Amino acid sequence: MVGYVRRCDTAQVAIARAEFSRGPALTPRASIWKRGNHLQKIVAKLRRGLNRLLLTTAVRPLLLADWTYVGITYAGWWVPFALLPSKPLCVAAGAGTDISFDVGMAARGAKVLILDPTPMAIAHVNGVLNTARSAAAQSSFDPENIIFVPTGLYDRAAEMKFYLPKNREDTSLSIENLEQTDEYILAQCDTLESVAANNGFQAIDLLKLDIEGVEHLVIADMLAGPLRPSVVLCEFDQPCALATMMGTVRAMKRAGYRFARIHRWNLTFTRGG
Repeated sequence: MVGYVRRCDTAQVAIARAEFSRGPALTPRASIWKRGNHLQKIVAKLRRGLNRLLLTTAVRPLLLADWTYVGITYAGWWVPFALLPSKPLCVAAGAGTDISFDVGMAARGAKVLILDPTPMAIAHVNGVLNTARSAAAQSSFDPENIIFVPTGLYDRAAEMKFYLPKNREDTSLSIENLEQTDEYILAQCDTLESVAANNGFQAIDLLKLDIEGVEHLVIADMLAGPLRPSVVLCEFDQPCALATMMGTVRAMKRAGYRFARIHRWNLTFTRGG
């Protein structure tokens, strides 16, 4: 007999299928690499937690009765309205696919200049504004209180690479390439002073920065110029060195700002009050 067929019982078939579904066993080297990669993630998380704790020690809380949370849960900011005029001029850099904060400020009478050059943000902001214009009577805000400019905020006027995130459903593109990817889009950027002047803002009462890692450069550029918003809301995107974050906090303090509040990685700086 040249060959033969061995009959397998159902238990053997089930075992074979289970082994196949698990895939090949990891080699010792691959297993070590996987454990090492997991350990790196744990260390990075612990380092971020420690950095945030150390950053929190620099906070000098501003005791006001009217801190108000504006926006939905994950995209909102705490705002000290007592430091703002009744109709503040606001610049909101970084829209993504949620402008609940910007809309919330506009509903309170603010004039809001939104900046974001990324395709998904352009589609989202234009969609919200078009809907509000078509149903002005039912809208919670006056769409005329919002100006949208598809430009990025940076420390100079230039066309910059905005790198895509690893998760393509994420809308957070970054000049700093925070997630170390290869794909990018090109978009025009400008300085805060230039963007404000081009849109008729002689001064700024509130500045919001959610700009994926370049906030430190933009703040340094702002402090080198004439603009001094009463309130600066800024997310310190991660990963970021503690020295860089503390350097920005110290620079703001030297310019007369108070590090008044921290919520997650969202920092509030104030002047006056």
